[in-house]
Amino acid sequence: MTKEQYFHNVQHNQGQLLYNMYREKFDEKKHGPLLQPNEFIMYIQMSGMMPTAFETACKYYEHKLGINKLFDKDGKLIKFI
Repeated sequence: MTKEQYFHNVQHNQGQLLYNMYREKFDEKKHGPLLQPNEFIMYIQMSGMMPTAFETACKYYEHKLGINKLFDKDGKLIKFI
C-alpha cells in the first residue's frame, strides 16, 4: 500500500484499509480460509470490533509507511507529514 492509497482509504474506504491489513497478516498455516472482502467486512461489523480494528490498522500503516501526524497545542490534527 502506498501513502496515497492509505490516505484515500482512511477518508473514503475504511473497510478496504482493514481488509488490506487482514490480507497482509493472514497465515494459511494458522488461520482458516481467507475471507472475501464482503465476508470480512460483514464479520468485523457484526463483531463490534470495527472502531478498534480501524485504529489498529491506522497505527500499523502509519508506522509501516513512515507517516507522522502534526497536532496543534489543543491536540487537534493539523495534517499528516
